[in-house]
This record gives sequence, structure tokens and C-alpha cells, in this order.
Amino acid sequence: MQKIIKSLIFSVFFLVSNTFSQEVPTFNFNHQKRLFMHDFGKNWNTLSTFLPAYSGITKKREAIDFDSLYHLIQVGTDYNLKNDYEIFGYLSIKHKSLHSYLYPRLVTNVSSFERFTGHPKDKKRLSFVAGETDLSGISYSNNGMYFHLSRGRESWGAGEDIQMVLSHNSPSYDYFKFLYDQNKIRFVYFHGFLETINQNNRYITGKGFEISNYKNLIASISEVIIYSGENRPVDFSFLNPISSILEVEQNNRQNVHGFDNANAIWQISIDKLIKNRFRFSSNLIIDEFVLDAEEIDSGKVNDFGWSFRASYNIIKNNNYINLYFSTLSISTHALRHGIGFNNFVQRGQPLGWQMGSDGYEFKLGCKALRNENFIFNIEINKIFYGENSVNFSPYLKYNDYKKIKFPSGDVKKVNNFLINFIWGLNAKATLLFRYQHSDNIDFNDNVFRIKYVYSISEERS
Repeated sequence: MQKIIKSLIFSVFFLVSNTFSQEVPTFNFNHQKRLFMHDFGKNWNTLSTFLPAYSGITKKREAIDFDSLYHLIQVGTDYNLKNDYEIFGYLSIKHKSLHSYLYPRLVTNVSSFERFTGHPKDKKRLSFVAGETDLSGISYSNNGMYFHLSRGRESWGAGEDIQMVLSHNSPSYDYFKFLYDQNKIRFVYFHGFLETINQNNRYITGKGFEISNYKNLIASISEVIIYSGENRPVDFSFLNPISSILEVEQNNRQNVHGFDNANAIWQISIDKLIKNRFRFSSNLIIDEFVLDAEEIDSGKVNDFGWSFRASYNIIKNNNYINLYFSTLSISTHALRHGIGFNNFVQRGQPLGWQMGSDGYEFKLGCKALRNENFIFNIEINKIFYGENSVNFSPYLKYNDYKKIKFPSGDVKKVNNFLINFIWGLNAKATLLFRYQHSDNIDFNDNVFRIKYVYSISEERS
């Protein structure tokens, strides 16, 4: 009887769903294919260091007439060998320049599924212990202007999977966003609310400037700020999209005065494609930049991070093969602050790199696209991390910025081996598979997951 009820709830839950948007979950096959083809020089007119990894700034609408109404309904389930499972739906609607979307999730174990941060309940409901809306929102875009009000996540930086400050792997948060794209120049600004902890309200805001030739070169500079305070309201000094924290704090323009109530990171990113065969992506972040002689004499050090990815592609018999190498390093004190609520974390997890800070990693892998409907990825990586990472003490403040061993304390290391594939079975169904083996007891030593996605409806009227 319980199985029958589960099936009915599953069906009703998804059949009542009816919505499409350009912001889509990571399980979408077209999203994965789009990311992959960037290494082959495709779609660089929509590639940016400031958009979620699954979005483009402007997309060709060859299949959708501007005045048409378009909606998409997708459903799916995710399962692992521990008998944990998830059900989800993607609901989206698109009309002229307006987009709206919804991505709800239900799980039987809150720690078994990526990017899920819903709180478990005391009682199970049909074996499910928690649910959350991972993505939702509404956006408007027209003539190079883009407005967005949503729950989601930003992923800032050049290259695939080497983001340090903001990444698509973080918990989602609520924010609004404005983007201007005209004549190969882009400006972006966003402002959002992260969470409240012990009556301390935490906010995030970011702004950036980017130049792109739409073909093979992108360069950008950005500033991302986290500010907080007990019962602190939204700070209008940070709502100004052109101002910088340097001027705001120096002149006490914020609603809580002083230099210790906000934490800023500056980032420089460059993405370069050479002859549609080589791609080089790099990012540099600056958290603390020491200039004063007094601070240097006291032993205070700069805190920064950097990441780099290089790829080489091969095309043979309509099969696309990409070989890549990447490395990343974030210093010991980076992404922390004198007030722990200003650390770059959200719901107890890093906003950027999965290990947070105080560590480095190397990756070597191969990704291939076969017959336009099958993407296969195999990768090995090695991670070294110290005990001062924000991943382990997310709201702990730093004691000082003096030089210590990097990575700090008792250094841990982990070797990972991963196999992923995403298979577009047909126009409606997609199958995803993931296997990961780790040799560190702090991680799940073996992860085996299967995800199935089905498009119930896709209509244009």
C-alpha cells in the first residue's frame, strides 16, 4: 500500500508542474554539452566569467519565436547504493522576454545529494525527510539588459570547475541581479541575503566589469563582499553598483561604521582560446594585500588564491575529445574574516571551492562527446588541505594574518578517481551515472549514483 501511495504522490507532484527558463539545473544534457563545447570554440558569444555555469548572456532563438509561449516540464529521480533516493522536477515557462522557473527536490537523506541543504524533519513523510526549492525565479532580458530575481547561485571565474570564491556547487541563496551587455563590454551587479545566525543577518553583494571579443578572449575584474551584523538591515551603501568597499569603509558610508563589518575579495580572470584547439583559463583572487611597512615588519602576509586550467581538444569522425589539466590553490587565511559571520560560507558550506581554503589540488582528465548524445568523463585528482579551512570551521574568525605553514596544521590529502557520463537517450529522456572512489576516510570511499530525467511536456503555442 505504501508503494502505491508513493507512486501516486510521485505522479501528482510532477503532473501539476508546468513551467521553462534559461537558468537550468546541472542535470540538463544541453547544459552539459554547452559547457563541453566551449573548449572547442563554440558559443563564446554567450560565455562569461560572471554568469552561472548553466547560462548564457544572449541565446539564439532559432527554435522559439519571440512572441511564442514556451513551457517545459521535466521530472526525475536520483538513487545511490545506500538506498537513498531523491525525486525532483524542473518547471519552466518562457514568453517573449520573460522567464520563470522552479526546481523543487525531495530526499530521503539530506547528506547524500549534491547541493542539497534542506533541514531534516522529525517525522518522515513517505520515506522523505526533507525538501527544498533549489532554484526558482523570474527574469527579464532585452537589448543587452538583464534583470533577475531568484533563488540560485552565482559561479564567477574563468574556466570549468576552477572557481574559488563563488561556484555552482554552493548552497543556493536569494538575490537580485542586473547585467548589461553591449559592444563587447559587460557589467554585472548582484545583491542577496545568505542567512541569519544568532540574530546576525548575513548578506552578499558583487560587481564586475568584463571585456569579450565574443570569439576567443574574455578578461574581467570583480569585487565580492559579505557583510553582516546583529539585526543588521540591508546596507544601502552596498546597493550602489558602482561603489567599492574601499571608499565605503574609508568614509563611514555603511550603516555599521568601521573596518571590521564586511569582507571583500577581488578577482581577476582571463579566458583564452587558441586556434579552437587550446584553451587556457586562469583566476587570481586577493583577500588581504599588505602594503604598509609596519604590517610587513610585524609578519603580516598577503592572502590570495589562484587557479589555472589548460585543455587540448581532438575532433575525429564527428567525435569530440578533450584532454585537460587544472590546478588550484587558496592560502591559509583567505576567505576568512575578523568576524566569522563574514567568512565566505553559506549554510555551513563553502561558497566557492569545495574544500574552502587552506589547500590546493591537481586534476587530470579526459572528456568526450560521441554521436551528439553521449558525454563521458574520466578524471583523477589529488587534494591537500589544512586544518584552518573554512570547510571545517565555517564561522570561525581568523586570529591574525601572520605567516604560518601552508597548508596549516595536520595536513590531510585525498586521491579521487571519478567516472561520469550523461546520455541523452532520446528527445525526452536523459540518464546520468557517477562513480567516485576516494582513499580518505573523511570522504565517502565509494560513491555510486544513477539519475534519470524525463521531459513530460515541451510545448510551444
